[in-house]
Amino acid sequence: MLKKLEEILIKHEIQFDVSKTDKNLYEFRWLNGEADMREEVEGETLEEIAEELYKAYENFDVDTETALWIGEDGHGKNGAPYHIRDIIQEFERYEQDLDDLWTAIKQEADK
Repeated sequence: MLKKLEEILIKHEIQFDVSKTDKNLYEFRWLNGEADMREEVEGETLEEIAEELYKAYENFDVDTETALWIGEDGHGKNGAPYHIRDIIQEFERYEQDLDDLWTAIKQEADK
């Protein structure tokens, strides 16, 4: 399954790396930004993995993640960009890349 997921990422030019952390547990690490964003999903089939990634996409909230990364003075902390708009853009990009990830895996699962 890991090899198949890697092939999908390459084929669809998806901005994530994937590794296997347990028998049916996969970690997708985002490569398109400064934030250390990861999604860990469990599944034995592409359909199950796609479903779990869809849940992650649906539950992702740009505003919440931005608030977590903003420092007490209203600027970035923990390696975040200084300007709030840059943080928001980063997480909007992540959200879009997460959508692209689950869409690509779903498309391959539906073949």
